Amino acid sequence: MKDPIRVRNNLLKNRVVIKLKYLNVGAMYNIKKFLLFLLFILISPMLAFSSDLLTIFKKLPHSEFGVKANNETIDNLAKIVTDPKLSATGKSYLTVNRMGFDVLNTAESINSWVVTEFLEFIKGTKKPVLDIGAGYGHISLTALAQGNKVVANDIALEHLLNIRKFALNKHLSVGQLYLNINSFPSEMNFPNNSFDAIMLHRVIHFMSPQQIIEGFAKISKWLAPGGKVFIVVMSPQHKQFADWFLPIYEQKWQQGDKWPGVNLPVKKALPDQVYNLPKVLHVMDDRPLRLAFEKLGFDIEKSEFISMRHFATKPNERDGKEAMGIVAIKK
Repeated sequence: MKDPIRVRNNLLKNRVVIKLKYLNVGAMYNIKKFLLFLLFILISPMLAFSSDLLTIFKKLPHSEFGVKANNETIDNLAKIVTDPKLSATGKSYLTVNRMGFDVLNTAESINSWVVTEFLEFIKGTKKPVLDIGAGYGHISLTALAQGNKVVANDIALEHLLNIRKFALNKHLSVGQLYLNINSFPSEMNFPNNSFDAIMLHRVIHFMSPQQIIEGFAKISKWLAPGGKVFIVVMSPQHKQFADWFLPIYEQKWQQGDKWPGVNLPVKKALPDQVYNLPKVLHVMDDRPLRLAFEKLGFDIEKSEFISMRHFATKPNERDGKEAMGIVAIKK
């Protein structure tokens, strides 16, 4: 197994030697081109190293749930993963793949009725729980601390390695933690009836209707009878854009559009967050979610708004309808 730190150093050394050997000295007079050249030298080995790191991780022994977090090889990978970076407001962490923001600590992660009910429900369960799009893993870590077997999923390896690091820092049992890097839903597969609970916390507003439909169909198979799925998603009633987007949403819903919240333009809707979000989001309230789950035979146990006022940067910027939560139970 390659030492990741040595791989990084060799990549950097070889990249610089090769590029300097063939450098056209005449380009030195073009400052802009030369600066771009230097930037390429600095960035390209990082990209190559990141790819190499992912390759090493994917070659580790996998169970049906993912890589077991007590695998000693992960210690070497974790040495070169940096701590999460703070957002511009300092109230959250930046995700490394521009998929939004994550809370700073466990206390903030449970400041939601959905998360609270998830954690309460899994106290009496025996099967593993799945946290899709876990980010830096505060929900997963709380479940792990309760004694649950946890499958933490995220498409960013840096997030997964940080989850493991946080678990070790809290002296939690990483033997009960599985790290899963597969993309939901296309790459993710588990045996039927594998889980008692599945969490999608601020995930599906990054997904298309087709991806959501495919994902829910898979969840209906992965959950054991009586199992529950817990969802938090950005709502069209969000005060920062409800005045102009909610009428569009309602009109499309009345016209029969089952997913009327697609393609919310982030630059217009959330200009203060645009630097770490994709160009568009897919917002929704409980109506599309109810239809989708009821079609699959689920019962809707509860749906309510979730306040995210504590992330506001200006007075009266939010009113408690920033997110929608829903809990559905498999019959």
